[in-house]
Amino acid sequence: MSKDLSIINELVFSIGNSLDLQENCDAFCTRLLTRKNYSFVSLWLRNDVLKKGEDTGDATCVYACPLEMADHTILPVDHPLFTSLTDGKPVSYSAHDAEFQLLIAEKQILGGAYALYPLGDFGVLKIYVRNRDEAFSSEELAQLHDVIQKFAISVRGCLSHQALIDEVRERTLAEKHLQDSKNALQSFIDSISEPAGLIGRNLSYIVANAAFFRVHAFLRGRDI
Repeated sequence: MSKDLSIINELVFSIGNSLDLQENCDAFCTRLLTRKNYSFVSLWLRNDVLKKGEDTGDATCVYACPLEMADHTILPVDHPLFTSLTDGKPVSYSAHDAEFQLLIAEKQILGGAYALYPLGDFGVLKIYVRNRDEAFSSEELAQLHDVIQKFAISVRGCLSHQALIDEVRERTLAEKHLQDSKNALQSFIDSISEPAGLIGRNLSYIVANAAFFRVHAFLRGRDI
C-alpha cells in the first residue's frame, strides 16, 4: 500500500510542470510507464478540441511512448477506443476479450491488456501492458483514476495556453499585414505628384501625400 501511495505521489508531482502539451505528457507518461511497468501509453484528443471547434468527426494521437510502437494516429470518434467509455469510467480488456482486437492501433501487440481512461469529454489516455493475461481489475483502474483526472485538467490547461498563443500570433500577423498594406499604399500615394489621399468614413485621412497636405493647409489658411 505504501509503495502504491508513493507511486501516486510521484505521478501527481509530475503533472502540470509545463504548459507545453508534449513536455507535460512526457513528464507524466514516462513516469507512469517506468513506475507501473507498463509497455505503452498514448494520448488521444478529439479534433474539435484541437482545431478550434471544427468538428471533423475524428481524433488524433497527440502523444505516444514509446513512439515507435504507434501505428494509426487518427481514428474516428465512433471507434471503440471512444465509444467504450460512454459512462465516463475507465475500462480494461485483455487479449481474451473480443473488444481487445478492435482497440489495436499500435505495432507489436501480442497479447496483453489495454486500459482506457476518459479525459473529460475531449480525449482518452490509453495504456497497454504486454506481460499480463488478465484485464485490469476495478481496483487497479480506480487506483489511477484521480491522478489521471488531474492529468486531464493539466492537458486542458495546455490546450488553452496554446490556443491563447495561437490567437496572439494570428492577431500580430493580421496587424503586420495591415501595416504592410498601409505602407504599400502610402508608397503608391507618395509616388503621385498631384494631391492624393485616402479618406475614411469619418472624413479622417488614412494615407495622403505631401501635396495633399499642402493643399489642405492652404485651404485652411496655413502654411506647411
